[in-house]
Amino acid sequence: KFVTSMASAPLSREAVRAALKKLKSFRIEQAERRRTNLKAVLDAELNKTAQKVDLTPQEIRAAQKLRREELVRKKTFFDIAFIYQNFGVGKKLTRNIWDDDNCYWTVTQVTPTLNHMTSKRGRAFGYFTWRGVTEEKPRKIDGLLKREWRDIDPGILHNKST
Repeated sequence: KFVTSMASAPLSREAVRAALKKLKSFRIEQAERRRTNLKAVLDAELNKTAQKVDLTPQEIRAAQKLRREELVRKKTFFDIAFIYQNFGVGKKLTRNIWDDDNCYWTVTQVTPTLNHMTSKRGRAFGYFTWRGVTEEKPRKIDGLLKREWRDIDPGILHNKST
């Protein structure tokens, strides 16, 4: 009976806006609950480890922050490439979905877009190695904005003070 009465009555713009606003606040609240639960689980896990290793409180807080960032936000190709000198040219980067350590890209060229100073986008090229077999010619790297990239051989980081 309720559904038929609602279907026959037209909704005003204000009613639709109010419903959308309520839905948005509900989704934000759910996301906050998930983050809080994740934080509690990670903190408990790290505190157990810290007691065994004898870490200082500052080291514990730093490790907690790193662990949360690592789990909450995974890295794109450019998140990793932009922290290295020359945008990571010569570095070996792989995707998390590739379990084999012999599957990676050796970066030869990175061309960032200069739309904004903080924009981490662009094009990248490199030699593709799959299960130990490297291609002869460099080609465009696909999936740059997917959040599943990691560095195989960390090295000299870009000095942001210079």
